[in-house]
Amino acid sequence: MFSPMLPTVVSRWLDDIGLPQYKTQFDEGRVDGRMLHYMTVDDLLSLKVGSVLHHLSIKRAIQVLRLNNYEPNCLRRRPSDENNITPAEISQWTNHRVMEWLRSVDLAEYAPNLRGSGVHGGLMVLEPRFNVETMALLLNIPPNKTLLRRHLATHFNLLVGSEAQGLKQDYLENPDYTLLTATAKVKLRKMTFGSFGSLRKKRQDESEEYVCPMDVEMPKGRSFQKGYELYEDDLDRLEQVNFWFGPRSVFAVLHNSYADCSPRILARHFSVVVALCSVHISSPNNK
Repeated sequence: MFSPMLPTVVSRWLDDIGLPQYKTQFDEGRVDGRMLHYMTVDDLLSLKVGSVLHHLSIKRAIQVLRLNNYEPNCLRRRPSDENNITPAEISQWTNHRVMEWLRSVDLAEYAPNLRGSGVHGGLMVLEPRFNVETMALLLNIPPNKTLLRRHLATHFNLLVGSEAQGLKQDYLENPDYTLLTATAKVKLRKMTFGSFGSLRKKRQDESEEYVCPMDVEMPKGRSFQKGYELYEDDLDRLEQVNFWFGPRSVFAVLHNSYADCSPRILARHFSVVVALCSVHISSPNNK
């Protein structure tokens, strides 16, 4: 069963993945674990998250949560006994832990540049677009420092593993490849009030609407298999939320019932409904 992630926990999660600058918006939107699971691109844009890099950071951070059953304490914040560490374990590294790794490979001078960047272990391991060139760019390592960049590339590739290396190389060889930068912006789409926090079931042509699609490709490595099996088992139960609301979003239902309330109060009502949905899903009759 999915573990609860209250808005206060999501706020700490933003710290962990290196995006603390969005904590105020997420708090005002009362974003919790279930809203993260069903979050759309439009939701993120409405929360003032416009960077392509930050969208990908949140996408892969949500994927890590799914692989770990939405366990709030799954992320690794400090170094520990990490001999023979697996890609699945590296995907759990926080932004702070990545900076500690940089210090351990003699790149301490550049580590502080990752603060607020959205770089975490899940982004490094799971995102094909995030490669060593993007890492060097975010660290502000000058292009003429070829030996330093080669040093980073050696340790980066050893860290993420062969499967991730292969996916990143495939993306590099794509004719449409463009370097992922910190300045690239997500194109704004027309948004409607009722789209926020939608819990409707995914149709085949809606897979790109979610920040982290329900059918996002999962890593094939053995170290990830346990988490993937847990996610598949729980996904069906989670989507029983539609038993209550069908194709209409919870936010739209609340808007009709509390039209005179401020958006902040309306968001609080939304959180209550999400909590009730959790009770419905976890009841013995729905297992």
